[in-house]
Amino acid sequence: MELTGGGTTVVTRKRQRKWWIFLFLFIFIGGIVTLFYKPYLREFLTSSKPLPQAPFSPGERTLIIAPHPDDETLGGGGVIMKALQEKKDVRVVVVTTGDGYRRAAQKAFSVEHPTSELFRKLGELRHEETVRAMRSFGVTENHIYFLGYPDGGMNSLWVRDWDYDHLHRGLNGAEHAPYPFVYEKNAPYCGANVCKNLEEIILQYKPTDIVYPDPEDQHHDHWATNAFVKYTLTKLSYVCNEWEYLVHRGDWPQPWAYDPNKSLEPPKSLENVGAQWFVLPLSRDEATRKYHALKQYSTQVAVMGEFLAAFVRKNDLIERWPKISLPQSDQEPDFRQAGGLPYRVIDDAVSDTVTRELEGEADIRGVAAVLTKDNLFLALETRRNIHKNVEYSFRFRVFRDSSIDRMDLLITDGIIEARTYAKNSLSLPKDASFSVDGNRLWVKLPRSLVNGAKSLYLNADSFVRNQQVDKTAWRLIDLSSR
Repeated sequence: MELTGGGTTVVTRKRQRKWWIFLFLFIFIGGIVTLFYKPYLREFLTSSKPLPQAPFSPGERTLIIAPHPDDETLGGGGVIMKALQEKKDVRVVVVTTGDGYRRAAQKAFSVEHPTSELFRKLGELRHEETVRAMRSFGVTENHIYFLGYPDGGMNSLWVRDWDYDHLHRGLNGAEHAPYPFVYEKNAPYCGANVCKNLEEIILQYKPTDIVYPDPEDQHHDHWATNAFVKYTLTKLSYVCNEWEYLVHRGDWPQPWAYDPNKSLEPPKSLENVGAQWFVLPLSRDEATRKYHALKQYSTQVAVMGEFLAAFVRKNDLIERWPKISLPQSDQEPDFRQAGGLPYRVIDDAVSDTVTRELEGEADIRGVAAVLTKDNLFLALETRRNIHKNVEYSFRFRVFRDSSIDRMDLLITDGIIEARTYAKNSLSLPKDASFSVDGNRLWVKLPRSLVNGAKSLYLNADSFVRNQQVDKTAWRLIDLSSR
């Protein structure tokens, strides 16, 4: 009895130990999965808000602006079809030729390390694909403007490579557009020239509607294209109907599969950041035509066909962003006060990527701006406390009737500086200062920076070890009412 009982006790303890190990592994793996998929779980665990139907009525001249070949179909396909159906004029601007997509080049040419020549060949293929796709909708080749800027480099042109004496070199090995089909032959790869091309097209075509990328798109070519378009429209004081579309946001849209019976809904993370989303219904025939157009992009179908097919749904999505006016105060703002960040002008999604979940000190929740009698204050709020190892930036453009100034403020480890990226970059004012309290950081600048200005184009971002963690949308703030 004693031997049997002792043996039973040992076996029971071994079984208990196995169950404890199993339970520990289950909790540990569950925690890891939750951590890495938390930014995306809300897409499955929360219900969508009902969206209104788009108040979209095609104007006489619609301009679709796409960062890469295929974006005009993914985000603007429904608009193109409906405008053409009403016999309205449609033009398409393709900013890059998509000639820097390494996976597509590897697949298309069966090589592991594509050369600059092969990247240019990829650009030629994607140009041909765009012509075929647009022809399937009814847009003729002479109504497509290929600007030929470097794929993967539009953010660099926006931030650093702005002037004509500081050109960007693309993966295609060029500093000037190398293609015979581009809008401006031998166009220099710099931000100033992007704006020059957009100005010319807008002033010549005089669009009644412009459809272009969402500022919250996570692809750097997309948000930068948005910035270039908004910058150009503001510089020209050009007024038209503006619509935006989203393509890249985490693993959105779900599922990555062809499902024309399913609705396309905006990412949950962007439901409360300010944009107003609209449904643009597609008939079954329109969805089929969109799918056929996307099929023309064979170099892309080969590497991300399921992702492209996920945009063929019962509807397209388009959005609008409300206008913002610069808040004013008779007193110096108190950014230490409890509650929400005062004078907030930009909301930003939090914990929406794995990096931001892990780097809460760099995860921006919102940006504030306020004008007092003598000063301009800019502030940001992060999910966790401000940290000395994080580089925080306020970047803005000041629009006046006859000039545009820019400032790129960087704050890290107790130091504030202004980077000079272009000829119109402003130096750091002598009386500029910044303060930190918990998860809030604010900068005090002289009001003279915005004297005589009509608008302020603003965003904030954060870097850890030279890698960007977060970036808010660029938002235009009206100064005319001050």
